[in-house]
Amino acid sequence: MDKHADCLTDYFRYLKDNLNQQIKKLQVKITQARTEDHLSDLQATKLATQLDAQQLQLQDLGLQQSRWRKICSLNT
Repeated sequence: MDKHADCLTDYFRYLKDNLNQQIKKLQVKITQARTEDHLSDLQATKLATQLDAQQLQLQDLGLQQSRWRKICSLNT
């Protein structure tokens, strides 16, 4: 069980790190676009929507990990 738990912990960490990197890249892209004012309103809205979606995915991953931990603690 410990090996399995370690794998899942690593998996969640990998997914969260990956999403955090994507979120940071989008935030930089949005900031640069606003500063340089070279994006249309539609493009800026699309980027903001992508950012919101990725932040929701990150929250969902946190909830999944929390549920997984509760299940694991019940099994020990």
